[in-house]
Formats: sequence, C-alpha cells, structure tokens
Amino acid sequence: MTRRDFLLGSLGASPLIAAPSDPGFRLVDVSAAAGLQFRHNSGAFGSKYLPETLGPGCAFLDYDGDGWLDILLVNGADWPSHKRSSGTMRLYRNNRNGTFTDVTEKAGLAVPMYGMGVAVADFDNDGFPDIFVTAVGQSRLFHNTGQGRFVDVTEKAGLGGRDSFSTSAMWFDFDRDGRLDLFVCNYVKWFAEHDVFCSVDGTHKSYCTPEAYHGSTCWLFRNRGNGTFEDVTAKSGIFDSTSKSLGVALLDYDRDGRHAGETKWNYWRLWNFALEGITSFSVVPLKAASYVGFATALVAFGFGVYVIGKTLLFGDAVRGYPTLIVVVLFLGGLQLMALGIIGEYLARMFIEVKQRPLYLVQQWLPPRQPLPMPEGGASSPR
Repeated sequence: MTRRDFLLGSLGASPLIAAPSDPGFRLVDVSAAAGLQFRHNSGAFGSKYLPETLGPGCAFLDYDGDGWLDILLVNGADWPSHKRSSGTMRLYRNNRNGTFTDVTEKAGLAVPMYGMGVAVADFDNDGFPDIFVTAVGQSRLFHNTGQGRFVDVTEKAGLGGRDSFSTSAMWFDFDRDGRLDLFVCNYVKWFAEHDVFCSVDGTHKSYCTPEAYHGSTCWLFRNRGNGTFEDVTAKSGIFDSTSKSLGVALLDYDRDGRHAGETKWNYWRLWNFALEGITSFSVVPLKAASYVGFATALVAFGFGVYVIGKTLLFGDAVRGYPTLIVVVLFLGGLQLMALGIIGEYLARMFIEVKQRPLYLVQQWLPPRQPLPMPEGGASSPR
C-alpha cells in the first residue's frame, strides 16, 4: 500500500481512524472580537524560498506588570527584492475585558525583520520579562524597561553580527549561577542569493527539503550578569555544524538533580529558612516555649520543696550547688513561660492584622471645621 492509498482510505470509507469522541467542551474563535487583527506575512512571491514554509511563533507575557497576560505575535517580512508591504511583529496589550489593543509602536517593537520564534524571560533579573526573537538574518534581543517599552540591546549584549536561519530559542540557567543563559536553534545554511533550485517535475520550482542544504550549529550564550553574553557554543560541547534544528526542549535526562555547579544554600541558610517558615504563620513555637518554661519552673519548685523539707525534717545540710541550680531553673522557667505568653499574644495580633483586607485611599478629605457655637446652642458642622 502506498502512502497515497493509505491517506485516501483513511479519509474515505475505510474505518482506519475512528470518529473522535465528544471532549465535553468547545473552542470558539474570538480573534476578531478580541481585536487581534493579525495576518502573517511569509513574503512569498513565487520563488518558493525555504523560510516561507515555516509559520511564526507567539508568546503570552505580562510585559507591563499589571497581572494580565498580553500577546506577542511574531511576523515575517517581504524579501528585499520584492517589497510590497511593511509588516512587523505585533504586541497586543490586554484590556482586562476580553479585548486587546495593538501597542506595537508604543512599545518600540515595530522593528522590520523576518521573525521566526520568540523566547521570553527576565535575563537581567530586574522583574520585567524581556524578549528574544529568532529570525532569518539577525535575531534580536529586546530589553523591557519596565515603563511599557522595549529597547533593542542586541549589539550591546554581544549578540550582533550573526546572520543565520534561526528558528527557536530557550532561556535556562545552564551553569547554575542564578542568571538565565540563551540557547538558539539554527536550521540550515540558507541565503536568498544562494537559494537551491528544487523541482518535482524538472521544470517548475518547488520548495526544497532540508536535505538540499548544509546544517548549521546551534548557539549557547552564557549570561555574564552585566547585560552581555559570552558565546560558549564550542566550549560547552554544543557545536555541531551538521545539525538542523527547529525546536528545543529541556529535561534532566540522567536525573542528576542539577545541570552544573553547586547549590548556594548551605545548612545555616536552610535552617534559617525553615525557622522563618515555621514562625511566620504559627504561634506553636511560642506556645511550646510557654509549656517548657512552666514545666521547668514546676520541676524546679518541686525539687526545691523536697530539699527544704528534707532539711527541716531530717536536719541534712543544704549544699550550695543544688540550691543554686534550683533557683536558676525556677526563675528561668518563669521567664521562659512569661516570654512565651507575651510572644503568643503579640503573634496572634500580628497574624490577625495580616489577614485584614487592604484598602487603597483614592481621595483624602480634610476634617470639617465646626461652626462657631452660638449662645445657648450647639455647634453644627459646615
């Protein structure tokens, strides 16, 4: 059976594929109602360039930090020899009511490029998500200023001067230094001026398969922590000029627990972290201190009564060391019990205050001044 016969049979009367069951829900296309007026531009004009066969990437991110996810749609572009329109990637801000507003120009992302994929991460640990867009040609890194705008820092970060057919990217901390590093997938060595002619019938051009082109290595850039990156592709063992990569996934395949490096959490920090977690939302340690103090004082008091009674009844000499220990334990137990009771009282008040709702003051009005009191009467507010 040929592949053609198998497909025709599957779509026809042959019961090779069972009808899908009802999943219990429906998905409705609300793109137009939500204001997402986007059309991908592959730049195709008849020359059948290889990048035209791939669709664009997209990302959901909260770029303005308002707690609502916004949408970034990567776009292609016209080829330099056949300019027809000027389209760029589009950023849509969430209006919090089911609709979105195009803020691409305002956000500084209206940058012409033949985009492919996108990876979002806070590479400089400033609390705002940054964007890396892979492209045919120069991929670009956009830094989030935290004020609703992005700045192209590709050259400043040391990622410039790299023209390639980049498809996907991923942020991850490969050296465990607390800073996100960048992994970039490259497909094949393709340039429009060196496009390979492929044909099915020997006459008309068709899209080529990847076998028609040489591979291109992926890249790994280590985050230096000062806004720049170091190319560690060869040093890390990633370099492979035969690879043809479209996507990337991360996993710990040998289950060694971490990729590299050692943890910065020593036992002292772990102990303090555990104490903070126990005491932040509970009064149990304070209650335990009260019970321990009470038990200590009670035992010391009982032993003191025993020593005094033994001396009075039998005339035994009282040694100084046991007497001193009894007094110290008794007073120490009372002190510990008092501290536990006072601490529990303060902790209960603190926890109760933390559970109260927060109120934001929108407007403050000064207190109203009373009118002068008339003779024989009460004053009235203005």
